[in-house]
Amino acid sequence: MLNVKRMTPILQEIELEAHAVKGIGKIHAKWSPVSTAWYRMLPEVVLLEEVEDEKAEELVKKCPVNVFDIEDIAKGKKWATVARPRACMLCRECIRGEDWEKRVVHYLQMCYSLRL
Repeated sequence: MLNVKRMTPILQEIELEAHAVKGIGKIHAKWSPVSTAWYRMLPEVVLLEEVEDEKAEELVKKCPVNVFDIEDIAKGKKWATVARPRACMLCRECIRGEDWEKRVVHYLQMCYSLRL
């Protein structure tokens, strides 16, 4: 359950799309009185500024599920990229420490399906 009261008004929003179809169980089992529901988290991780060299390596080491990767750019420089955003568990390890909250932002989208 999503607690809407605890959401901060800055950078957080809810986007909901719902579709409903009415039917009876005689016609199809999906309209039987027993329902199933599932959800899937769709995390999105955004780097607000370029994270280069030592900071990029530090960011990659911080993440326990390897969401970030390092790309080599010209003249031996490296920068961090978000390689696997769906692997993010929202543990927020990547923003712990000095000024990391200004560099990395997490967005969480939930995809729900309910069969009645």
